[in-house]
Amino acid sequence: KSFEAGTELRFFGNRLNFDLTYFYNKNEDLIIVVPLAGSSGYTAQTMNAATMENKGIEAVLGGSPVKNDKLEWTLNVNFTKIKNTVLSLADGVESVNLGGYTGSDIRAVAGMPYATIYGTQWVKDDNGNVIIDDRETIGGEANDHYGYPFLSDEEGPLGSALPDWTCGISSLL
Repeated sequence: KSFEAGTELRFFGNRLNFDLTYFYNKNEDLIIVVPLAGSSGYTAQTMNAATMENKGIEAVLGGSPVKNDKLEWTLNVNFTKIKNTVLSLADGVESVNLGGYTGSDIRAVAGMPYATIYGTQWVKDDNGNVIIDDRETIGGEANDHYGYPFLSDEEGPLGSALPDWTCGISSLL
């Protein structure tokens, strides 16, 4: 299910152009590998088990700053912002591991952006400030963690593996 709307504007005999597009996609029954209880005899099953929403904008500004009989120089700037959200996963599945390493991994989690990075979180105070270990010594010994944040016992979202936006520039002679 998708929707797209946009406009394309040209000025000064096509020497300056502007394109703007908004899009929305809702994809249902996406095929993913879903973890299973080990008691089933299997650890995972590939199934149609996810719904995801993608929406965003794309803008392009371009033109020909130099255009004559001997030379034409075109310049384009492209900006894109996309928001991908996992709306739902299979019944009973909280998250699906998309890859990662020891200490952190990338997951699809219902209600979160697609490709959310999960890992050990830092301890924060009531105002959301990270608490830093300021003890130079512990029991008379040098503290190897001095100046580093305290680590929480809980895992949680750390950010997204996907960029907030992308931008590109092209120049042709």
